[in-house]
Amino acid sequence: MRVEKRYMLEILGIIATILGVITGIGYLIEKAFSYYLKRQNENKKQIINILNVDNVPKMQEAKRDVFDISNLKFIESLPEERALAYKNAHKKWDTGVTSLMREGNYDVIEFLKVEWLKLSEFYTSHNFEGKTSEEYINDYIKKRFSFHWAKHMPNGKFQSGTIVYVMVGADVITDMEILIDEIVGTLSFYNENFNYLAWQEKWKVIDPS
Repeated sequence: MRVEKRYMLEILGIIATILGVITGIGYLIEKAFSYYLKRQNENKKQIINILNVDNVPKMQEAKRDVFDISNLKFIESLPEERALAYKNAHKKWDTGVTSLMREGNYDVIEFLKVEWLKLSEFYTSHNFEGKTSEEYINDYIKKRFSFHWAKHMPNGKFQSGTIVYVMVGADVITDMEILIDEIVGTLSFYNENFNYLAWQEKWKVIDPS
């Protein structure tokens, strides 16, 4: 009888342990499920906030109407204005002094930036990744400078002396001129009265001065 009683107590102890484990697992499952529901509710709230119209930045309308030919008039004169910018820059480029040649590059880059800003007025504020058009353009120019600096230093060192400063600036000018050409080409699709091919022929002159 004592042996049977001892076995019974052992069995009851084992059963109690198993029930304790099951209870503990159940508690953990309950806590995990509660946490999951809490996270789901938080995610739903975030999605609702994102979709809430009040939280979406208001779009600023384009300042220029691409369908109005009068708004494209300034584009027609861009090749001539570019030629004048080059002519003024040549006064510094032709000195052969690196610092002045760099200034000449910066003058042309500034001209191209101003014209790009005018072109940006054909677009809404949502075209610039949440930035102002000027911030967007400044970031672009900065990234192009960084890219060309890296390109001209394959071994992490200057290979061409101080002239590399001028080379980098010239490359950025080329990037910006190509980009402006592409923008004008795109805008021309919306107004058949603008002769893009004739404009492009004048714009693509390598050194218009």
